Formats: sequence, C-alpha cells, structure tokens
Amino acid sequence: MNEDGSEYSWSGVADRDGEGLDFRIHRHLRGDERLVWLGGPDPDARFIVTDFFEIPFGLLFAAGSMLPLAVLFSGGPVIPFAVIGPLFLCSGLYAAVGRIIRKRWLRQRTRYAVTTERALIAVGTRSLREAPLHILPMSFRHSRDGRHVTVIIGGNGKPAPLDETSMLSKRKDVFAFYDVPNPDALLAALANTELR
Repeated sequence: MNEDGSEYSWSGVADRDGEGLDFRIHRHLRGDERLVWLGGPDPDARFIVTDFFEIPFGLLFAAGSMLPLAVLFSGGPVIPFAVIGPLFLCSGLYAAVGRIIRKRWLRQRTRYAVTTERALIAVGTRSLREAPLHILPMSFRHSRDGRHVTVIIGGNGKPAPLDETSMLSKRKDVFAFYDVPNPDALLAALANTELR
C-alpha cells in the first residue's frame, strides 16, 4: 500500500515464473517491514558519457569491416576474411546500436524499492540486491533538467559506473538507483526512512 493509502499497481513485466517484478519485491519484505516507495529507471534510452565515445567507435569499427568483406567478395583469401569481416561488423553494430537497445530492455525489467529498513533492486529473475538505509552514506545526482535523479548508497557517495549488462553498479560496495524519473516521491521516501 502506498503512503497515501492507495494500492500499488503491480508491474506488467513478468519474470519466468509469471509473477510481476513488483510482486517479487513485495514477497521479499521482512516481518514488520513496509514498502515506502516502488519505481524503476526511466526506460527511455538515455545517453551516458561513455556513449559519446562508444557510438562513434562502433560506427568506425563497423565501417572498418567493409575492407575485409570487400577482399572476401573480390576473391581474396577466404578463411581469415570470412571470420574477421563479420566479427568486426557485429562488434561495431553492437557498440553503436545494440548496447542502447539492450540497456532499454534491461531498464524495463528493473525495479527499485525503498522500505522502512532497506533499499532493494530487482533485475528480472537474475538478481535481487539489498542495502541497509540507516548505516550507509547517501548522495544524490540530479539530471540537468531536474526530471531524473540517481541515488547512490554506500561507497562514500561517490558515483560508480553503471554495468549496462546487469543495470547494477560495477562496484560491489556501491548500491544505486539510476535515472529515476519524477524524483520527488523517491527523495521524500528516503527522507522519511532517515528520520526513523
């Protein structure tokens, strides 16, 4: 139940067992622990700093695959160019476009929760991570337009790079909610748990 008394709407994203991710988080609540906030990252593909390097590099890599493919189709040595050309092409296309599609797919399957005691992250059926709220330092990074917030719990509040293959922080000592839209509700929930 939400703070205002209304019922939570369970996520339409189902895991392998057919239950929604929101229900999966709710099922992991302890004893008298209450769910204070439930949300997720913005599923819209948003650029991060590494994208400004990886997208052009991926396009150059894909363009570089044209030389081995041209040699292959012009009757050159078959074995090395039959492997190198498609490998460069696939690697370049993934770096330029595939990562963004995968990131969006993962964001749609990631849920964040704040309870009276812990912060939780569920990513599909693969992982459920938790962090205590009352003993770890927290910091907040707002987007330039103010419509998103990243909450960093632990790691002395220093930002950690996002592992785009798991939607979790690359550093194990850092727990973070990345790119949460409409940050006011999350920040209010975190402020309420700090006061307890």
